[in-house]
Amino acid sequence: MATRFRGDGTIAVRENILYRLMDFYRNFLVNIANDTIRKPWRQPYYIFGILSLMRLRESQAEILKYQHGRLAVSAVPGSGKTFILSLLATELLADSRLDVETGQQVLIVTYLNSSVETFQERIRANLQERNLPQLGFDVRTLHSLALEIVRAGLGSSSVEVDNLVIADESQTTSFVSLAVIGWINANRPAWDELLSGESPQDRVRWQAIIEKIARTYIREAKNSRYSPRDVLERLNRDEPRVEDYLPALPQIRERGEGYTVTEFPLTGMLADIYSIYQSALMQQSALDFDDLIWRAADLMSSNPALQRELRKRWPFVLEDEAQDSVPLQELLLDYLTGESGNWVRVGDPNQAITSTFTAAILAISITSSIAATLKPCHFLDRVVTLLGSWVPLTR
Repeated sequence: MATRFRGDGTIAVRENILYRLMDFYRNFLVNIANDTIRKPWRQPYYIFGILSLMRLRESQAEILKYQHGRLAVSAVPGSGKTFILSLLATELLADSRLDVETGQQVLIVTYLNSSVETFQERIRANLQERNLPQLGFDVRTLHSLALEIVRAGLGSSSVEVDNLVIADESQTTSFVSLAVIGWINANRPAWDELLSGESPQDRVRWQAIIEKIARTYIREAKNSRYSPRDVLERLNRDEPRVEDYLPALPQIRERGEGYTVTEFPLTGMLADIYSIYQSALMQQSALDFDDLIWRAADLMSSNPALQRELRKRWPFVLEDEAQDSVPLQELLLDYLTGESGNWVRVGDPNQAITSTFTAAILAISITSSIAATLKPCHFLDRVVTLLGSWVPLTR
């Protein structure tokens, strides 16, 4: 309480809020110090030079104990995955785990452009609060990383690098539309037969549907590293029967005698559209994003010197939004880190922005998408008992 006399002789009593807050903060610091002694994992951290009123959850603190190897973290929205990845990058730099003077960096890979700036700002702020140089980290989208690998693999003075054109999403969408129109014009009788009896409006709608299916088809083919020629050769060579794929449908099985997949119009149509689409890219000397990652993965797999160079440059790889990774993207990061490398994957298996259903299923158990022999995942989850407790991952 604070007592003050007014001019009329009455006593005014009021609580001094400022002093009460100061007392509260001082007691809070004492409690933090005592609690830290009892539970070392509850270490306070600083935000803008002020001790935060928040403390790390036990699962978060365990992730900051990461030393090396492969680590998977299942993180639901709101669990603080961006926050903890930024802190982990800071910890690796603060512990002098990298030789920053020789150019080594912690590599943070994300799948969204908007996340790059967020990570950069948070890591810089963390380093500044510790009076550390704001160096030693590199935040990239996966496509930016793939482009850097292609440039490193081909050489900065390469004519091919100088002429390299990367088609963005709007351009690739336009190329697919043109490929579909090209196929329709070249196969008008087949298209008319396929849509016989349909109204002009329905034909337009079906064309849009084919474009959407074709985009998915092309991406899946590239993620499996099948060129248009590979697809056509495999279809013509294997000629799988309908009943091999749809045994649960009696009506198909009854009519399937003598039929092959290649005799169904949609299969051949999509293979041809893929071929037309890829030819259009080649005429423009362009790569789409899937081509870019494919090219980077091929360069890494065939060039041990490039592997050594980039693994030395980025000895730690932290992957954000791992649930959006598809097999080819995962393969690229696998080449980048190597069997004995340091790779932390953080993702929410319940979300998928850019991945297909297959890739999302793979991400549900991040362990299976890295290697079948991995142990259960680590967690940055509010409900850490969802799949198990924190366990180190090793090959």
